[in-house]
Amino acid sequence: MKKIGIIIIICILVCIAGGSFLAIHLIRNDEVSETMIVKEPLNHEGIENFTSVNLDLVSMDVKVEKSSENAISYRLQDEKKQKLEYSVQNGVLL
Repeated sequence: MKKIGIIIIICILVCIAGGSFLAIHLIRNDEVSETMIVKEPLNHEGIENFTSVNLDLVSMDVKVEKSSENAISYRLQDEKKQKLEYSVQNGVLL
């Protein structure tokens, strides 16, 4: 009976440690991967209800440039100096 109790406690501790490791990894994962940088507009299918893109800007420096009356460019740079650039023109994210 004592051995089963010890095994259950060890299993619980392993689950807690694994969950903590996963949570820390998900919180600290702020790399910009190549798949996040697209060369075509994100709304290239022409979806009518496409309104926004969620970006986590907590750890990024943001530079906003207005290049014309209908276009705004955003330059994002994270702590590792990886850059992500995109523009909005006539309400379409490029």
